[in-house]
Amino acid sequence: MESNPAVNTEGTTPFTAMESLDEQQISDELRGKVLDTFVYDVKGKLGLSWAGIKAVAERMKQQGQPLSVEHVMVEESPDGTRFRAIAICKNLATGEKRTGAAEQKRFYDDAKTREIEFSYVLAVSKAQRNAIRAFLPESVITSSIEEWKDKKAHPEKYAKHVTGAPTK
Repeated sequence: MESNPAVNTEGTTPFTAMESLDEQQISDELRGKVLDTFVYDVKGKLGLSWAGIKAVAERMKQQGQPLSVEHVMVEESPDGTRFRAIAICKNLATGEKRTGAAEQKRFYDDAKTREIEFSYVLAVSKAQRNAIRAFLPESVITSSIEEWKDKKAHPEKYAKHVTGAPTK
């Protein structure tokens, strides 16, 4: 569990801060970084990251409840300063569908001189995240958060021996 020190969380609500952290995580993923933060702890509030949402969805798939984002619709705001996205996610086992929506600023400044890198993709990814999140049972989220907290506190319990790995 962690907060990215590069993301300023001062003066924001924990949930606004987590949104900013997810934007950073999505951008990092697009740049090829392997994501390893599954839970955010911001001002004592815990929440699943983008990577955490995907990991819990993978667990659901392993339990016979695969999810698939079937469709994403994106529109630009009339003034061209934001992208709005709606994603439709389907539980392939039950056929049930749920939606997620998101909005993303397109520019850092009101003068529209500095465009936010990946702003379109950020809107799409956040809508997908929200649609997937709509399917995740709170009990699975809670148990996942507890497991990840335990892994962080006691990594030795979860260390795996890899055959052929270098030894000290």
